[in-house]
Amino acid sequence: MAQIEAERAVLQSVTGDDNALSPEGSAKVQERRGTYYLALPLAKVQAHGLGQGAPLQRGYHPETGCVVVCLRDDVDLFEREF
Repeated sequence: MAQIEAERAVLQSVTGDDNALSPEGSAKVQERRGTYYLALPLAKVQAHGLGQGAPLQRGYHPETGCVVVCLRDDVDLFEREF
């Protein structure tokens, strides 16, 4: 997926432009030693082969107050290809 396409897909999902954002249920924030955590759905973790220490990119969309976490390692949310 091209970088611009990935960014557009994420933004559309967050803003609801194409209903691509799927509900994953609610979760509660957990705290441990001053760091706050949010659990990922087990089905998504398994589907993407994630494990302890897996690097994940995250972004923040200030207009909606949403944090976006990319579970795919073949999509870079921030690096531009020119």
